[in-house]
Amino acid sequence: MSRSRILLIVLLTASTLFPSTLAAGNAPHWIRLDSDHFSVLTDGDEKKSHEVIARFEQMRAEFAQLLYKSRINMSEPIDIIAVRSDDEYEKVAPARQGSGLGAAFCIPAQDRYYFVLNLSQNESWRAISRNLAQLLLNYNYPPTQSWFDDGFIEYFSSLQLSDKQMQIGGDPSENGQFTTLLQKSTWLNLPDLFASDANDRTHQPLVRAESWIFMHYLLNQQKLPAAGIYFGAIENERLSVEEAIQKAFGVSSDQLLKAVQDYFYKTLPQIESNSKSPIGDRNGASAPVTADVIGTSTQQMPPGSADTLVAEMSLRVPEHRDAARSELESVIANPKQDNPAAHRALAWDAMQKKDYDHAVEELGNAVALDNKDPMTHYYLALYKFQQARTTGQEVKGLANMMQDLHYVLDWDREFAEAYYMLAVAQTEGGGLRAATDSIRAAMQLSPRRTDYVLELARIYEDGKNWDAATAFPKFRCPDRDCRKERFA
Repeated sequence: MSRSRILLIVLLTASTLFPSTLAAGNAPHWIRLDSDHFSVLTDGDEKKSHEVIARFEQMRAEFAQLLYKSRINMSEPIDIIAVRSDDEYEKVAPARQGSGLGAAFCIPAQDRYYFVLNLSQNESWRAISRNLAQLLLNYNYPPTQSWFDDGFIEYFSSLQLSDKQMQIGGDPSENGQFTTLLQKSTWLNLPDLFASDANDRTHQPLVRAESWIFMHYLLNQQKLPAAGIYFGAIENERLSVEEAIQKAFGVSSDQLLKAVQDYFYKTLPQIESNSKSPIGDRNGASAPVTADVIGTSTQQMPPGSADTLVAEMSLRVPEHRDAARSELESVIANPKQDNPAAHRALAWDAMQKKDYDHAVEELGNAVALDNKDPMTHYYLALYKFQQARTTGQEVKGLANMMQDLHYVLDWDREFAEAYYMLAVAQTEGGGLRAATDSIRAAMQLSPRRTDYVLELARIYEDGKNWDAATAFPKFRCPDRDCRKERFA
């Protein structure tokens, strides 16, 4: 089976944060369950693991269907950790704000993305559906106005799933706030809605509600292609909002708003029904993929592996960092549990403190244990990249850095950040054509990263292609054909 890039860890531990601290007789038994796109590392039973992995496969498939995507990019490694109890969740979660424990949290980073779930909460996967939707949009849809992301994320978060059935389109807000607000408030006109900024919204609840119902309308009335035309007209042709709406939808903004309002009141009974009715195998449409056809394979995990993966995540939670570091050092001190992931995690920790001597020492230890571990090769390149950026000097060991990145990309052809660092290294080495290819690959896999756009502009400048260097950041697309088709 091909390498699984997304690691879903189900931790059914007893009473401590890290399993290796348990007495040997109580040590959990770990297996890894793999599907086509996800992996589950678990000390629980296989049936429960299959149910969890099925929900993530179903969410991925539904995202693809909603946006008419035949291919879904997963442009950085993703680790998903699920703990079975409130006690276990509290030990790995960031400091709580307010009362009660949550069902999930996420840790975004450029080297990987973590989802952490509390399985004692019913359908805890739903708590991260908004984050997953945003992540998939970042990888698979070009930059848009804020209302589009807001509306899609809210709509996607209403998704309910069972093994065979799905339901989507209910009011995703607490206590039906959106439908109530839309019935009682004066709606924003579309130019104002489309001009709203995610960071500065005086009408934020209404903006979210109206964005949600507008996306509801687009998806259920098969109008999403028209939205693509609208964004193309805004970004590429520089039309006004009113002109772009007329071109894309064939009506004025007032007429389009009236169509959305009529749609809302017509579908309100169904929206309210979907919001109140829990999903069941006889309630809803067919799931985008049913649990019984999701194939999996199982393998045993060696001692220390799960401990390391949890500690590697916990390094990224400030209040757990010291405990995580101690756990990794404990794993390394045990010859029977020592593994390259523990050393690369400590190397990452050292890089955060700009202690590059310690980082390279730990990476050397990781290579000595396994010189084929792809993430070790990634961090070998990353430390060179970060050290050069920190000191303002050229990359040391440029050829080795490029070799490491090629190794990573042979393992994972969708790792956008690896393409980006390779492009930087190739530019420094004088290979501008290769650098252009690498940064274009990064941009295709992660089309919203503005630093990738600026890197292409720098490559054009180094090649003395002044027109492209000045025009490209404006359009965020490398050529005319791309500018025409990027919203198709």
